[in-house]
Amino acid sequence: MGIAQQIRAMLGIGSELPDSAVFTQALGDKLQEVNRLDADIPAREQRLPLDVIQDADGGDAASRELADLKSKRERLAATCDLLRRELATAREREADAQKIFEFEAAAEKARACAPLVKDLVKAIVPAAEAARALLDAHAKYVGAIPDSTIYERHGRWVSLLRPSAYLCGYSSTGGARDGDLVRELIVSALENPHTIEDRIARSVEICMENVAEIRAGAQNPQEDEAASPAASNEEPKRGEAASKIF
Repeated sequence: MGIAQQIRAMLGIGSELPDSAVFTQALGDKLQEVNRLDADIPAREQRLPLDVIQDADGGDAASRELADLKSKRERLAATCDLLRRELATAREREADAQKIFEFEAAAEKARACAPLVKDLVKAIVPAAEAARALLDAHAKYVGAIPDSTIYERHGRWVSLLRPSAYLCGYSSTGGARDGDLVRELIVSALENPHTIEDRIARSVEICMENVAEIRAGAQNPQEDEAASPAASNEEPKRGEAASKIF
């Protein structure tokens, strides 16, 4: 039987209390005894000369009692030192047990993440496929623009993500930047899907605005150069003729 079990039996402490509580109670009891002896021993020492004067035999008995008290004080001090060491060891052992309990509980929570990762992958795969399909379709739209200056002037609208997204080079065959664009598109769709929808709608508007401009230009052709002055029957002056030659 260990020291903790012996103290439990002596003090009637059940197993519901940890060893540190057992040693704390036992140490407290012994320290109270030490304090009583520390108060009693000096009083006995002061009274000893009077006991000797009154009765020599009584003085011998008082001396023996004083020696017994000092011896008991030394034994109690040693017991307290032992209890302090046992208390420190018990606290360390209980702290380790608590850490083990917490780490094991944390491990269980970590294990609960594993099936959720699989669920996440299952959800991401179709999202990535949808993002790639959208990027493929939009890349075809960008490639179909007949006037590259339109893209330069309206790039912030015709791009699904940011002005430089397609300038980085999206390719349905799997370019170096494709994965980044797919992830960026998914994040953008989660954060603000309306922005992407607005940009697609604006892309359609830009194309139709250019169609309208071209049709209007065909109906109202304008001269590329300013109209030349009307021909005259007069001969040019000598100076004007020379300037046209040279």
